[in-house]
Amino acid sequence: DLEMLSEDDEAGEMTIRNSATGEETTITYRDLAEGKLTVKGKDGSVTQMGSGDISSVPAWVPVYPTMDNPVLPFHQDKAGEIHGLLSFTTSDAPDDVIAFYEGGMSSASQSSSSVNVGDLERASKTFQDGKKKLSISTQRASGKPTQVQVGYEERP
Repeated sequence: DLEMLSEDDEAGEMTIRNSATGEETTITYRDLAEGKLTVKGKDGSVTQMGSGDISSVPAWVPVYPTMDNPVLPFHQDKAGEIHGLLSFTTSDAPDDVIAFYEGGMSSASQSSSSVNVGDLERASKTFQDGKKKLSISTQRASGKPTQVQVGYEERP
């Protein structure tokens, strides 16, 4: 149900419309070639999928100091409402990662869970502070780096 509306080789973009919904989006060729997708909606919204630029992460989200291989697989900014997911690895233990975010979000309400099964450690924590929400999920198998996912939301 996609229809190409325009193509701008100089700008490296094409605009398509979903004929079922009437929604129009602009997609850049560079992002597609790099395995990521940035979609600009007619309403001004911007959605990044794939290996997005981590500079898009809001300033209120604490930056983990020993972050390895950071990737932004999803980021959306629509009318000031922001949603995103930042993934990275670290040699630090899951509990140390959670403790770092606790320090950065100390005034927020919190909920958490932790489980160890065999050599697999998992810990997660969610922070809610007014119109902002931060969800941290960690996982580490014995002898492997800790995998971390940081989900963030901000409402106007």
